[in-house]
Amino acid sequence: MDVARRVERYVGIVLSPCKIVFVLPGASTLAKSSIHPWSAIFLPFHIVISNNGPQTEIEVQNKVYSGPQAAESAVIGPIVELQTQISSAIEAIAMRPSLV
Repeated sequence: MDVARRVERYVGIVLSPCKIVFVLPGASTLAKSSIHPWSAIFLPFHIVISNNGPQTEIEVQNKVYSGPQAAESAVIGPIVELQTQISSAIEAIAMRPSLV
């Protein structure tokens, strides 16, 4: 979703480019890890990509932090693991020599 363009179109305010990418885990990932129905509220992940002058900022908006309780681990654990995988993928893309 192109947020900056929408704001400009409906409100008339010009903003720096900003996009929100909605990310769902792939079918193979969902098949491997069982995602508890209660944790479905955290999906899809919202990743904001925005322009800040000469650099790009990327932020996962709906981060989940797991506590030490066993119930939380069973419900939220797979979501936290998926967030970690997404963050690792973003870092790997950002550190590619052709982009630095």
